[in-house]
Amino acid sequence: MLNVSTVSQLIELALREYFPHGGLDCLVLPFDVGADTALERWPAQVAQHLESLTPSYERTVVLVVNHTNADMGNFFLGMDENRIKQVAEVDQFAKYVLGPFVNYLKGSTVYFVSCGSVVNKPESFQKLCVAVQLFDVCHALAFDAPHLQALTTAELLMRLTRGIVVHRYNFVKCLEENLQEVSELGRHSAVLHFCQGTVTCYTWAHKNIQPWGQQNPVQCPQCGVFQKWEGVCLSGRDYSFECNNELCGNEDVERYGFVVKHPECTILRNK
Repeated sequence: MLNVSTVSQLIELALREYFPHGGLDCLVLPFDVGADTALERWPAQVAQHLESLTPSYERTVVLVVNHTNADMGNFFLGMDENRIKQVAEVDQFAKYVLGPFVNYLKGSTVYFVSCGSVVNKPESFQKLCVAVQLFDVCHALAFDAPHLQALTTAELLMRLTRGIVVHRYNFVKCLEENLQEVSELGRHSAVLHFCQGTVTCYTWAHKNIQPWGQQNPVQCPQCGVFQKWEGVCLSGRDYSFECNNELCGNEDVERYGFVVKHPECTILRNK
């Protein structure tokens, strides 16, 4: 597991009781490689820590917790010699920071707990897809919330890791079943699953709050009144909404309303 975080500690805690006689190894390794000298030393540091691990494992789960640049979707590396924050494009981060773990990444499950710009920016998203395939990762998860609160991911990642490591459940089935139990995360972020060159996006949906995964505005954009939207289902499973303020609009402007259309290639999974 990379980087020190409460999420990694919770995942380890969820697993530890199932391995009272050994068989579970956890490595927490912070990185701060913004300075050139630190980046040069990083492979040797990783190699030293990996000596405590066995060459291969039946199941390997890697947790990458990091900040991302909101404008470009780049990953943070750390501080340089002048204490200025440095970032790297996704492919460069994968090469220099994750590269030394290449033997353990093959066939592994990787959780990228980072703000959503890494998947919301097309260029960084494409590079993340390439990196996942390049390292031959079996399954990877990422999140699209612009300001991801890492702790909201903890329950899902604990449940999922326990399911695939301890009970050896099918990853997709385990993911989809557990997503239905973590509505707090669903209201906060969609979950993207990378597997064998394909990406599936799981989005929490509610008819009045987030129809088809599209979040409704808190206030009416026209009159500014806070809303309790009530959707009306139209043909084709589209939803129509109208401001409930009777004073919204006038003789020249109609009361504010909008339609949320049913997205193509969408599957609805009810709890």
